[in-house]
Amino acid sequence: MAAAIHDVHADQIDEHAARLAYHYREAGDLRADGPAYVWSMRAGRRAGQLLAYEEAEDQYRAAARIAEEDGDVSRRITAELELSEVLTRSGRPNTGHEIASAAAAEASVWKCRSTRSLPPSLRPTVPARRHSGCRRRC
Repeated sequence: MAAAIHDVHADQIDEHAARLAYHYREAGDLRADGPAYVWSMRAGRRAGQLLAYEEAEDQYRAAARIAEEDGDVSRRITAELELSEVLTRSGRPNTGHEIASAAAAEASVWKCRSTRSLPPSLRPTVPARRHSGCRRRC
């Protein structure tokens, strides 16, 4: 079904991102680097641009689940940070901030530089420490 959507709507593919995400998830290709994750993220971004925050939330949660089940921490954190932004814009800033803070804290454990691009208010408040393979305190 996803291939048919690609063929028929190739010139307006982003408008059909949610349908593609759904069909790829139903097909069972639930790898974090697979089409279900990619299209769930695209569908979330598209829905967020259209102010369809519930749809965006559903898509980002689906992407986070795919990454979680596949053991891809980086992609799960990416989906959670996108989700936090949508929650904040949809009028749930506390929930968005909690998700972003948890994702940032986990990112700081996995990759020292991953939280530096976050606004100071979203950076983890855990004490500085040396991570394995890191020469400086993060």
